[in-house]
Amino acid sequence: NFGAGDPDKTQDMTAFVGGLDALRLKFSTTVLVVHHSGKDAAKGARNSSVLRAAVDVEIRAEREEKAQRVKLINTKQKDGEEFRDMWLTLDPVEVTDPRTGEVTTSLVVRGDSADDKPVPMAKPGGRMEAWVLSVLAQRETLTLSEIIGRDPQVDKSNVKRALRGLLEKGLVKRGEGSPQTFWKADQYQQDERETDPN
Repeated sequence: NFGAGDPDKTQDMTAFVGGLDALRLKFSTTVLVVHHSGKDAAKGARNSSVLRAAVDVEIRAEREEKAQRVKLINTKQKDGEEFRDMWLTLDPVEVTDPRTGEVTTSLVVRGDSADDKPVPMAKPGGRMEAWVLSVLAQRETLTLSEIIGRDPQVDKSNVKRALRGLLEKGLVKRGEGSPQTFWKADQYQQDERETDPN
């Protein structure tokens, strides 16, 4: 579908993206582009990076030949959090043409709930991380200064270190504005004993 242009050239890929935008705006719709990765799938899609920069969502599909499964990996999510990896199973089915009696084999795609087990939720590491989580649980969002202000005795560097650890574990989310705000991840659930530093 790319035509006579060179997908490796920035100007040609820019023109292609412009055509997609024209379709999207004209018909008030979403445009899905099916693209190929390079020889090294870990490096992402091949050709000019203009395409990846322009998309709102990028999903990589990896197929497991033996298991007849496809894994969907959300590698870019412009507005929002990336969704967790999903597995799809390809089930063979036979379809009979009622007019001719001809039998055709096809595939039905279904969500594979058996292998889509929830990832074990991380736990806060140590008293300081537990304390920061307990503070964030009391409000929707807090700045670093507001978190520290909950206990004048607390060491600022320890709070920063705890926040870094909680961010890495996905237990806390961070805003992009200034000053930065922090909040407890929605999916994190705990009982009071887990957050009580005493």
